[in-house]
Amino acid sequence: GLGMDVDNVVRAGASLFLHANHTVGIGATTPGAKLEVAGAGGTVVDLLVNGRLRSNNNDGGLWVAQDRFVGGLDTNKIGFFSNNAWRMAVLNNGYVGIATTTPGNDLEIGAFDDQDRFLAFKVQGGNKHRSGIKMWAFKDNYGYSIQYDERVQTGNGLHISTHNQNADGVTQVFVEIGRAQSE
Repeated sequence: GLGMDVDNVVRAGASLFLHANHTVGIGATTPGAKLEVAGAGGTVVDLLVNGRLRSNNNDGGLWVAQDRFVGGLDTNKIGFFSNNAWRMAVLNNGYVGIATTTPGNDLEIGAFDDQDRFLAFKVQGGNKHRSGIKMWAFKDNYGYSIQYDERVQTGNGLHISTHNQNADGVTQVFVEIGRAQSE
């Protein structure tokens, strides 16, 4: 039912409340915001929008409980806020910062903080996988790679390589330990 608060009296059995103080409660008899939906939580969807939601200011977003926020950060960023600090920022030019809100590169991690920092790539074992970083310029397989290869057939271990393509189209891989391999 509909409960209208014209005299500060909550109507029993009502599930939609329109209050004189300009607040609306759906399942909430005393809304704590302009609109409060009191739902079941958990895996139940309590508010469904068939379209888009929009904030008309730069700091709009979604609070998760009292300590996590996803939303506007400055005028050109979207951020993830947790444990009283911005943890990640995505700028309008596509730059992504983790542990920094002012990345100057496509992906930037940290801001010269006084702490250890690691980037981890985790793959399943079994002598059949590789993990690492490929830094290509101009086209694929043209640049450098750093990878750990646990495959027995390729020489299990750390490989630091430079890749280029000869005029005849043959790609050469130069391994730092001094031997060249053709791929």
